[in-house]
Amino acid sequence: MSGQPVSVETDDLRREIATRVETLIRGAGRTLENVARAALGQEGGILSARPTAIWSDLLTRACVAAGGRPTDARWAATGVEITMAAADIFDDVADGEPSEALRRYGPGALLTTAAGLLSLGTEAMLRSVEDGVSEHCANLLARVLARGFAAATDGQTASLLATGQVRDVGEAYRLAAGKSGPL
Repeated sequence: MSGQPVSVETDDLRREIATRVETLIRGAGRTLENVARAALGQEGGILSARPTAIWSDLLTRACVAAGGRPTDARWAATGVEITMAAADIFDDVADGEPSEALRRYGPGALLTTAAGLLSLGTEAMLRSVEDGVSEHCANLLARVLARGFAAATDGQTASLLATGQVRDVGEAYRLAAGKSGPL
């Protein structure tokens, strides 16, 4: 690096991530594409008119802070974005959160689509080599994402099982941190 500050333009980043998400879901089958597009196009989603998701921003900025270029993180940021979208779908269905996608497709189709999105998130991590990341690093990225998602799933399950049984603020915090902290 030249020592010069590197700019990460959020709007440009989100457009690039959205394009890559489109590429991945388009290649996954027409039904998955349609349901995923509906879920990811909801308010704030990466395919919405005004995406607000921060995951791709965080990963890209971490890459830059570690001495990389913003372009090094594009596929990895796409993987995180898709995986977090899947996590949101799982969470919304588990918590009974109403949404247009849930009303339109039902919980079974949304859960199945979320599982497909998890697979695509892993594919995106492994495609980091296309951005100049080494195979070793791409494999590590995929492993970290998989482990973080599994740990968050454990936390979500513990939270679902503890409903109505939380006795103090510390326990509530541990449950909340277990759901999202690993990611």
